Amino acid sequence: MWSSSWMKSVVFATLLLFTQGGILQFNKFDSIGELENNSGIHSRAKRDTPAASSTCDLGEDLKNILTSKTVSYTFTDDPNQSISLTWTGLNVLALTTEVSIINIKKSLLYKSNDRGKTFKDISSVLEGATIRKISGILTAPLNNKKLIMFGADVMFQISGTSIFISEDSGETFKKVLLSFKCNVGTIQFSPFDENKILLKSDENSLYSSNDFGHTWTWENDFVNSVQWDPKHVGTYYYSLDPKKEPNEDTMEDELYRVEANGEHTLIAKDVHSFVLKDQFILLSVQFCGRNGSRVLYVSKNQGHAWNAAQVPMIGKDEFYSLLDMTEEMIFLHVDTPGDTGHGDIYTSDERGIVYSKSLSRHLYPNGKGVHDFYKVDSIDGTYITSQLSEDNTVHTVITHDKGGKWDKIDNPKSKTCPSTEKECKLQIHNYFSASKMVSLPAYPLSSNNTVGLIIAHGNVGDALSIQTPDVYISRDGGYVWRQPDELSGAHHYGIGDSGGVIFAITYSKLPINIIKYSLDEGRCWYTHNFTTLPGIIVTGLLAEPGNQAKDVTIWGYNPHAAGNPWTVVFIDFKSVMRTACTNGDYEKWDANDGGCILGSQRSYMRRKENTKCSNDKQLDVKASHKLCTCQQSVDYMCDFGYSKKGDSAECTLDNRDESRDICIDGEEKLVTQTYRKIPGDKCTGGDISQTTPRLIAKNCEVFNYTGDGDPTRFPSCYKNVPFPSTGKTTGSNTGLIVFLVLLIIVMGCALGVVVYYKRHSLIRVRYRDLNNADCLLVVDDSILPESGEGHQQEAKQNGRLMAGSSLLGGGDLSLQSPGNLPTSNVNHVTSSDLGRPSAAHRTYHDDSDDDLLMM
Repeated sequence: MWSSSWMKSVVFATLLLFTQGGILQFNKFDSIGELENNSGIHSRAKRDTPAASSTCDLGEDLKNILTSKTVSYTFTDDPNQSISLTWTGLNVLALTTEVSIINIKKSLLYKSNDRGKTFKDISSVLEGATIRKISGILTAPLNNKKLIMFGADVMFQISGTSIFISEDSGETFKKVLLSFKCNVGTIQFSPFDENKILLKSDENSLYSSNDFGHTWTWENDFVNSVQWDPKHVGTYYYSLDPKKEPNEDTMEDELYRVEANGEHTLIAKDVHSFVLKDQFILLSVQFCGRNGSRVLYVSKNQGHAWNAAQVPMIGKDEFYSLLDMTEEMIFLHVDTPGDTGHGDIYTSDERGIVYSKSLSRHLYPNGKGVHDFYKVDSIDGTYITSQLSEDNTVHTVITHDKGGKWDKIDNPKSKTCPSTEKECKLQIHNYFSASKMVSLPAYPLSSNNTVGLIIAHGNVGDALSIQTPDVYISRDGGYVWRQPDELSGAHHYGIGDSGGVIFAITYSKLPINIIKYSLDEGRCWYTHNFTTLPGIIVTGLLAEPGNQAKDVTIWGYNPHAAGNPWTVVFIDFKSVMRTACTNGDYEKWDANDGGCILGSQRSYMRRKENTKCSNDKQLDVKASHKLCTCQQSVDYMCDFGYSKKGDSAECTLDNRDESRDICIDGEEKLVTQTYRKIPGDKCTGGDISQTTPRLIAKNCEVFNYTGDGDPTRFPSCYKNVPFPSTGKTTGSNTGLIVFLVLLIIVMGCALGVVVYYKRHSLIRVRYRDLNNADCLLVVDDSILPESGEGHQQEAKQNGRLMAGSSLLGGGDLSLQSPGNLPTSNVNHVTSSDLGRPSAAHRTYHDDSDDDLLMM
């Protein structure tokens, strides 16, 4: 664990909640942390001044115009400590709440019809109700004019949950009293019909609504998971416990498909968990014959047929996680046996069945619900994530070809590293850093409307650092980065006008009154004093979803006034963008310096770097492609049964297929020939060194399922367990019982001896990977864990973020949803976990007695 003095530092006034529909939530905090090199606006006056260059001179007249386009509003007489914000249609709603065990106050609701310049108190529509602090207000993804607010259920409440529905951007509301207490974290809005909703009760009953929550229909009880089909209108899936036990961590669930006509069809049994993404259903199921082990099945036809995915089997304390799916290619994280804090990323073929290892030692702490896998929206095929080094430090890697090759990121030329660093690379901070209380008010940001632009916090060195990071910007999709002096230290930041304006505010414990902005994607920076007050404690920024608006609202509270009232400042940057962009302000930009990526040379139209103008027309950001000749090293990946050894670019036979069971479309065979093209790669021709196709035939019957999708042919693992005879006990049976009792006593004594020596000699139980095939459990007394306190002190002195058992030990876990940090995310998921150990059933600790019992 981190040293206690460092742990006392509390991240304050930070962005707490990203939920569906662009909802943001901020809190006021009484205790604030020490942010290194971040002492407010006064100490940064020099950095706030733009570079003395004629090309960066904005002119005093334009600066004065921006002052006239700045408006502030204060929520007087509002004592609530939490505020949630959302765009609904063209309006902005602000909901303030304060809910705790000992203090429940009525919520207050405000509406702005002028993009956040002024607000009207409309709290009367709540009828004095208290709205939930977390996920209390949700907008429909297909129509954000529609929203639902959920009342807070109080202790000993007998009635169901009260909800407040608006279908006209908050102009009117209707109160509906549900017949059940709802679990808001399970809500699912239909991807096709804005009026259809699925929702579970707090007792795991499933309800559906076809009129946006006005009326509800009971569907089934003891439901563990539910999800809409993203490709078929009106269809959804749910898993149900046939034993009717209130246990969400089961391996005996049944999976049902519900058609638009209301018909429920059983499509799978022995289900642990499932997830849908585009046309794929991924299913984690119990594997008969191995206690707690699971295998992954894939269906592309709504569960009518299942195929076993060719990825490693996992144990009951491990998990699969669907990181991303694009262009019929799945990024799948497979947890490594043991509490290692890492696993492997596999990428699939277009069927989702055959997988190749893309990245080893991918950082994903077991049970923590935290990873750094990030899809760059501003350019195709680019992903950023964190990898665990052999010394348990964490470093950043990036891929530009959908996982075909991962590289570390070169540091900006203007940034140098201390001589103590092993290498000088750029490290990108994301959710893992936030989970370790690094000062991180904003996560990596990109948008499909801003070609090539990425903004992120980072540091230079050989690993992620616990020190306060700086802001880095790339405008070419992550190849080259710059670190503006004006953005040293942690910042809130955002993008407007499709990249025409970038704005940022220093993340500080002191009141702030300066916003920084750039009109040329980060080359020149200017400052604007946005308030006549000495400053406000800034909690975050809110811009209209889509990164195309030219205005922004700054949210915070005034520490100088009684009650620390919430304050919002509206700024319209269009006034300083001079004129609307013309055709001459745009250029054709060749991604990857004109090189081939995923089989084509990609070109985009985007605004010239030094141009300051407003994107008043919709810019077409789709890429134009010029096909390339196929190259084996960049356009192909290893086929099933082949892998790359070390740094070699060649795929060689690894004989893993000899221990795998192949079952595809009901046939016991698979054709493989060294290389296969990366899904979505557009190259043509080329000289590819393929070997003669090999036919692999194995036994399908070892799996629970066959290719016809008939669940009645899939015998339950649990029903196949033999039970004792109900007849009289014979002498031989008595002898067997005596033998078993003696055996249990002997094994218990032996186990006690092992546990004793384990605790006193600090033997670590570890898993050793045998050529990526089956894993052998070994007890190795040559690995002695370091002293916890000394190890943490060393980590702090080195200024590096460490991962693994030394950081992740102790305490019970709170299970995170697929939405990743900082809290549950209902629909806008970044990953989906299949089989994460439940907090209620497992405590995260390395070298545990549970590991011994599993042997």
